[in-house]
Amino acid sequence: MLERLAQGVGRSAVLWRGTGGSDVDMLLLPGAERALAGALTGAGFEPTPGGPGRLVWSSQDAAQREVDVISWRSWPRHYPRLSGFLERCSTAETALPAASPEDRLLILAAEAAAGRPLAHIAGKARPLLAQPGVLGRLQALARAERAPSLARLIVRPNLATTRHGGRIPYRELVLMGVRDRRARAALAVRATGRIRASRRPRPMLIALSGMDGSGKSTLADQVLAQLRAHGVPAERSWVRLAGGDAVTLGRIAAPVKRILRHRHAISDPVASGDTGAKTRDPRAAEGRWTPVSWVWILVVAASAARSHRRAAARRRAGVAVVCDRWLIDALVDLQVRYGRHRVAAALLRTLVPSPEAAILLEVDVATSKRRKPEDQPERVLKSMERLYEEVADGLMPIRVDARREQRLVGEDVMRIVDSLIVRS
Repeated sequence: MLERLAQGVGRSAVLWRGTGGSDVDMLLLPGAERALAGALTGAGFEPTPGGPGRLVWSSQDAAQREVDVISWRSWPRHYPRLSGFLERCSTAETALPAASPEDRLLILAAEAAAGRPLAHIAGKARPLLAQPGVLGRLQALARAERAPSLARLIVRPNLATTRHGGRIPYRELVLMGVRDRRARAALAVRATGRIRASRRPRPMLIALSGMDGSGKSTLADQVLAQLRAHGVPAERSWVRLAGGDAVTLGRIAAPVKRILRHRHAISDPVASGDTGAKTRDPRAAEGRWTPVSWVWILVVAASAARSHRRAAARRRAGVAVVCDRWLIDALVDLQVRYGRHRVAAALLRTLVPSPEAAILLEVDVATSKRRKPEDQPERVLKSMERLYEEVADGLMPIRVDARREQRLVGEDVMRIVDSLIVRS
């Protein structure tokens, strides 16, 4: 597998912890994301979010070890400087460049200072310390990195038997940090429990909006595949006004309507897709709501905003989110179904998270009817066409002409996605 990866990425992937562990720890350099993702996907691996700035690629084949990939952007501050680290890498023993023994020792010392169990660290350090000439190179590297305390720590003969719960005590670590910049960075990691990366990419939120028949669902699948092809863990989300929490809304609405003897629908049944016999409240049709109707529309908007926020929250787990429908669609649906409700619209604008790319797929009524002839009546489509233009003027999405051949539309959207991947 390593030979296959070496053919695909060359020297753009580095084995920064060697190959002796339970998994393969790999550092990925700029521009190699797609090549590595293609090689691993072709070998039957799939990515999941790991630690900060990391992807863990796993295979269903039990004989294959996991590949733990860290991006160059997320190289921790308490490790040796990345530029010098890469210069000292060698391909003498492996198909891919591997970290030098002295770099691996200094990394182990930094991890010990950051709170990893010393017995674990000592077990990995022993075979490295036994290599000829490594102690002299370690001392030279420690001087260059201003990390003399870490070098002294990793060569301790009794490292594995240190007390204090098997970890370096804070008092000793503070003293080490007085003269050692890497130890100070490790102390910050130990104190906060968070690794401060040089630059940590934020998972993307990509929103696709547009009238029915604009191709949102098809393009969402293509965007999902494109992200995964670049090694980006991604999920798809679909949220529609009064659709995401329909069960909860129904439970709230039923008793309220029974108490108030509300026999008419508040929303436009045709625009809402309600084929039942219930007619719309004449006052609501004229934009004159009762207090209960006014509050109910606000509840529907708040429920939609909550669903959108829950979808976007998946980014905290390191997952990019591809959204089939987002804020523009919610605002259009709100007005098509209920009419103008300024407070509900303001609530949506305030609470729905902003995506990295809001893409509006523009189609006209004729195109929508041709692609989905049984979906919406023409009067609703005409209203939606006007409202999409009106809402888009205020939110300024990226506009893509979706009336064209699907292949051309897909190429335009993929260019937008690729530019986001490069910037991340």
